[in-house]
Amino acid sequence: MSSDSQMYYIPKRLDEPERFLFLSTDEMMVMLVPFIVLYFFLDLFLIGFIASLLSLYCWKRFKGSEQANLHIYSMYWFYPAGVMNLKATPPSYIRTYYG
Repeated sequence: MSSDSQMYYIPKRLDEPERFLFLSTDEMMVMLVPFIVLYFFLDLFLIGFIASLLSLYCWKRFKGSEQANLHIYSMYWFYPAGVMNLKATPPSYIRTYYG
């Protein structure tokens, strides 16, 4: 039994984001976009690397530690209803329901 528990990863939280190496998916994308643009299109490796680290730092500061998915939750409230395309969730502009 102990060998089976060591073989499978069990997340600590149910909504834990998927990880690539040590970064979540959104952090990896924020880091890769400046690097790819600066390195592959302009041939600036060092500046692209520094820009990707700086953008990762800013993104982590923006996300904060209290609410890791706050940017996704704010998309529901502030963007138009068609952006998220949620079928089971009511639109955010409906604030009260009268029976």
